[in-house]
Amino acid sequence: VRLTFAIAIVAIAGAAWAGAPREAVLDQAAWRALTDLPAPVSGHRAVAAAGALYTLGGRGRGGAVLPAVWRAALTADGAYARWKTDRPLPVALADPAALVAGDALIVAGGTGSARGADRTLDQVWIARVGGGGLGPWEPGPALPEPVFGAGLAAVGSRVYLVGGMGTAGHRAQVLCAELRAGALSPCAPRPTTSLGS
Repeated sequence: VRLTFAIAIVAIAGAAWAGAPREAVLDQAAWRALTDLPAPVSGHRAVAAAGALYTLGGRGRGGAVLPAVWRAALTADGAYARWKTDRPLPVALADPAALVAGDALIVAGGTGSARGADRTLDQVWIARVGGGGLGPWEPGPALPEPVFGAGLAAVGSRVYLVGGMGTAGHRAQVLCAELRAGALSPCAPRPTTSLGS
């Protein structure tokens, strides 16, 4: 059985660790090299919106936390144009959660540097995404606790922050917010049902 999908997956940078397990082998024919980022980066996030790829924050050489946002317009064949600098994040961030829902790019949590030491953040930032790049970053409602490395997903108007690492260690918590007109607010409770009743 051969399945064909009209989806392009683009791997954007990352870190390699010495001695890391190498059990998975990529089919080299499945991946092709495209234009490199302007600089090496890891711990960043990548999203696609409004016909472009974006990279958000991360760590550069030497571990410096970056506020950089780079954008590359997608071409019809799934490749992309040259990377350009876009509006930087309001704070330098590594390992944030990020997603695009409608025309809103949401970045939540992450780690930042303060006086040379990493700190975990509870900040949420939202920017409008358009064909010409990002609009101004606006602060969203803070997370209940600082978190980095969490997942962020949207279903309809709901945005879910899942897991991550918080001040007390690994988190199993799932948080929910409603996205309306580019702003986040608490999820309204929904009736619960139990299976088999």
